[in-house]
Amino acid sequence: MARVRIDFTQYAEAYYFHDGEDHSSLAATIGYAADLAHSGRTARRPDVA
Repeated sequence: MARVRIDFTQYAEAYYFHDGEDHSSLAATIGYAADLAHSGRTARRPDVA
């Protein structure tokens, strides 16, 4: 998320363009990213958490 924020802060015009690949958009993957973050935080292995 920090990387996306920086990208949009530095290149705000990118928000208005569409590259045609919906499956790789932030909107399509944000739920998966949130699930990964939750899984990492609750992992039993310290190297994963």
